[in-house]
Amino acid sequence: MKAFWHILQYEWKQLLRNRTLTILLLIFLGSGMYAIYFGKFEIDKQRKRIANVQELERSKMDSLIYWATLDTVKVGNKEKYLKAVSPTGVGRNKHFTYYLTNNASPMAGLCLGQRDLFPAYYGINVSDLSRQVNVGELENPMKLLTGNFDLSYVMVFLLPLLLIAFFYNIYTSERENGTLPLIKSQAVSVNKVLFSRGFLRFIIIFAISILLLVLGSVIQDIPFSENRTLFFKWLYIIFWYTLFWTALMIGIIALKRDSALSAMLGLGVWLVLTLITPALVNLFVSSREPL
Repeated sequence: MKAFWHILQYEWKQLLRNRTLTILLLIFLGSGMYAIYFGKFEIDKQRKRIANVQELERSKMDSLIYWATLDTVKVGNKEKYLKAVSPTGVGRNKHFTYYLTNNASPMAGLCLGQRDLFPAYYGINVSDLSRQVNVGELENPMKLLTGNFDLSYVMVFLLPLLLIAFFYNIYTSERENGTLPLIKSQAVSVNKVLFSRGFLRFIIIFAISILLLVLGSVIQDIPFSENRTLFFKWLYIIFWYTLFWTALMIGIIALKRDSALSAMLGLGVWLVLTLITPALVNLFVSSREPL
């Protein structure tokens, strides 16, 4: 155990001196902070839209209720009264609109999901079938195709890249620098040294992911006491996702190829699992069950 902690201390100093890895960590942290801000901006915008249409619906309903109580003997009141009691709400060509809203969950700003594909609200009235083609929220089709840069995007796509950068040369760097025979001559086995180095890298990346999750919860005003279960689900998923990519990189390292090939293999696996496979599944589903 003493040797294990000694290796961790040495490896920590080595990582601090590695400017490339430090810059990558800062980029990952900066990307996460921007993703948190973007998610908050997007959800606040949708919540504001929902509040506006609900207020509009409420004001119209209050007007109809008031018109229904008017004295029809007075001039001008009869027309408003007839509109209020009409089955169509406000007349023949204009119909009262009820708004169905898709309210955002407390942690929606961290994972927007398909809130960019489906409207935050939808107006429904008796002429809905004829008007739904022409009425809706305006969005950029390219943005809908690529998705939003929220915290879940950072975790799914950028976290594996960071792990690849941290792990690809964990073994080959020793061999290429000529220090591997020196490590083999020590009392501690090479596998224990590599395990200690990998363990520290895993802890660093997982700790930064937790930091981003905590910062996201604070910046987006997510009450922890009310969303404790969701918060721990996030932690659970991030932990196993990080461990999954760590295991993949350990498998690539076990092949004992040179650094360049190990990095290319890691990027190839990332490309297949995060881009190609989801695209193929999406094409398959779209062909079998078109919208």
